Amino acid sequence: MKLVMLIDGSVSEVADIAESVPYIKVSHITTRGSERDELQEYTYLLNGIEDFTQSDREVLFANFSGREIISKNLGDECSEMILTFSDDKENIHYTKCPKTAILDLIDIFERGD
Repeated sequence: MKLVMLIDGSVSEVADIAESVPYIKVSHITTRGSERDELQEYTYLLNGIEDFTQSDREVLFANFSGREIISKNLGDECSEMILTFSDDKENIHYTKCPKTAILDLIDIFERGD
């Protein structure tokens, strides 16, 4: 099983998280810094996840806008495990310390607990 992490955070934060796990094969895509509307962002992320599932990578960090409808629809559409994190307190996926939570989850995922 592969792991997809949708992360609503800055590009540098997501890059920092990816660099913290050099022992696993990580892919990274982002919609940050683009002017994609909701459908364009969803389509871009869906295509990125589909490409990821065909790769030898274990974890995908997808830096996105945090739109709840996008994460819900991706979860409905994709067979991979998708977890969503946000550093925005107004977002339903708000996580107080996303980096710590993500690294802990990756550790559990890697151990197979």
